[in-house]
Amino acid sequence: MMNTVSQTTFLGPARVLETAGARVLVAMPGRKAWATPAMPYSYAAEVGDTLLVIGQDEMFYVIGVLEGAGTTTLRAAGDLDIAAPKGRIGLQAKHGVEVRTSTIRFVADKWDAVLGSVQQRCKELWSQVTGVARLRSKRREVRVEETDRVRAGRIVRQAQRDVQIDGEKIHLG
Repeated sequence: MMNTVSQTTFLGPARVLETAGARVLVAMPGRKAWATPAMPYSYAAEVGDTLLVIGQDEMFYVIGVLEGAGTTTLRAAGDLDIAAPKGRIGLQAKHGVEVRTSTIRFVADKWDAVLGSVQQRCKELWSQVTGVARLRSKRREVRVEETDRVRAGRIVRQAQRDVQIDGEKIHLG
C-alpha cells in the first residue's frame, strides 16, 4: 500500500507577516497560513523575520529561525546549568550583557578581564588579598569625603619630584 502525501506539504523559509500571541501569519510560496511555534525555546517573532516552517493542509509549525530580530528566551522552572565539560562557553552580544540577580559569585583559578573602562557603583566595597595587591597606572586620584585611614606595619612613599601635603593641621609622631 502506498502512502499519499498532500499536495500542500511544505518545508522551507517563510516570512512573518503578522503576529498574534505566539502564533504567526507567514507567507510561503503561493500561500499564507498561520503557524504555531514548535521549538524547544521561546521566540517572539517580529514582522519581517524569516522562519523555518513545516506543515501541510492547514497545520503549520515553526521549527526554526533563519533570520530574526525577535527575542529568544530560555526559561527554566528550577535551576539551569550550562556546561561545557571539555570546552569553553562564549557569550557575544552587540549591545551588551546584563545580569540581574540578588547574588553573583565567580569561582575561578584566574580572572583575566580586558576592558576599555570600568565603572563601579557600590554601597560598600570590601576586598581581601592574601598575597600582594598591585596597581600600575599613569595617574591615580582618590577622593574621600570623610576619613581616609591607612594602617600598615610600615609605609614607604617615594617621589621623583616634589611631595605636597596640604592641610589645616599636620600632626607628626
